[in-house]
Amino acid sequence: MRRPRPWSSVLRYVAAGIRESREKRGWRQDDLARLAQLERGAVARLEQGRNASLPLRELWAVARALGVRVCDLLPPDLPVIR
Repeated sequence: MRRPRPWSSVLRYVAAGIRESREKRGWRQDDLARLAQLERGAVARLEQGRNASLPLRELWAVARALGVRVCDLLPPDLPVIR
């Protein structure tokens, strides 16, 4: 049985996915924040993986603004809780 991925590793994966998706579109953090209706600081924290938690509301808003699903930003080997 595989060991669960450490939370810090999940945060780094999500942060990289958000940053990569934003940069691919040629957007600045301010652009993404405006489209997601968040403060730029919230986007910066998500992209830096500095949150101890991953606020679902913020993650959902960013994913929607980027035109991706939340699950597209999560590691593929993240265990599913049913």
